[in-house]
Amino acid sequence: MRMTIRSTVAFGATLALTASMAVTSLAAPASALTTADTPARVVAQDHWSGKAPTTKRMSAADRAKLQKALDVRIKDLFGAPPAAWVGVWSPEKGWAIVSAGDAVVGGAAARKADHNRIGSVTKTFVATEILKLVDAGKVELSGTIADLLPEIAKDYPYVAKVTVKKLLGMRSGIPDYADIPEVMQDAYANPEKDWTARQLIDAGLSSVSRLSGKAAYSNTNYILLGEIAKAVSGKDIWTLVNRNVRRLGLTQTRLPRPGQSAMPKPASKGYNYGPGAFTLEQSGIQVEYGDEQKDDVTQWGQAAGAMYSTVANLGRWAATGLGTNELSPAMARKRLNAKPINDGFLTYGLGMVDYGNGWIGHDGQAIGWEDRVAYNPKTGAIAVVMLNETASLDRVLPILTDYFPDLVPKG
Repeated sequence: MRMTIRSTVAFGATLALTASMAVTSLAAPASALTTADTPARVVAQDHWSGKAPTTKRMSAADRAKLQKALDVRIKDLFGAPPAAWVGVWSPEKGWAIVSAGDAVVGGAAARKADHNRIGSVTKTFVATEILKLVDAGKVELSGTIADLLPEIAKDYPYVAKVTVKKLLGMRSGIPDYADIPEVMQDAYANPEKDWTARQLIDAGLSSVSRLSGKAAYSNTNYILLGEIAKAVSGKDIWTLVNRNVRRLGLTQTRLPRPGQSAMPKPASKGYNYGPGAFTLEQSGIQVEYGDEQKDDVTQWGQAAGAMYSTVANLGRWAATGLGTNELSPAMARKRLNAKPINDGFLTYGLGMVDYGNGWIGHDGQAIGWEDRVAYNPKTGAIAVVMLNETASLDRVLPILTDYFPDLVPKG
């Protein structure tokens, strides 16, 4: 799908324009670190670390206030989105997870344990694995597609000199297969289609004959990175990511292989109401208002956006700096050195968004779902928002203003 001022669909950044050192053993079991709803800290002594988030529960009164704010917001939005899930880890007020609305329209109400698609937040997991391989000396940021994926470079010589760093940082100029209407129409109309990573790469690269020269968000970059990870490690990206999430105790999070479309129970279903339908129309996809999503993002999202998770698990992931505390300090600095892309509307590091005011994280969008995961390494604050509608994130984010006005400014 097209990348406009904000990513439109697929699993793009979907970033609103208004958003611009505890140490434990790496071998420590997840059960010894914290409870399921409290972010875990798994940081090696020679790795980067931000400030640990609070482990104090929010008071009953403050939690009730957060719950009421979400209830009112969802009611006032008249079902678009049908439901939202919010996690707040405030240094001042403590942490709480709340939900409101319908996880399944006409069925189950939203619960904090619900699984949701997380779209492009997947990129933070994939980028972490690539950067760990760089730290381990198995690949270099300066490594090129010609070096690492010679068959791709042979077929598309114009990308031969593109580096790993440029892929990670969305500075390659490689076209986004999700910006090609025919690709997304095919994916939507044929959810069972057995896409391979190479087919997705071919779809993007065959659409032009030279690089654009612009730093722009592209899902194709991360499909390529998934193939690079396999080439240098001998293990596919699903194995690498899922091994790491298990080690971190993210038991409700997974990067499914293509075709493994079912999420564990309890799980939401995704929908397209006014915002989602409008977004899909930009790629020529016509949906009825309120349609339940039938696509299989695991088939065509893969390393760019196929993961699922829960609010609690994403809070735990945020507490690791979205994987940054698994990196050496030098590599972390490179990751967090964000630069403008998309004509300055987005500030992007190496698989990480810089929202400004000290906040880092990522937004995600899969057809039927949206989310934001944000962490402030200076304060330990964490915010997680998930919802089950394609393009309604900006409608829910304002409930965070009372807690994190520097992340979501009022007005």
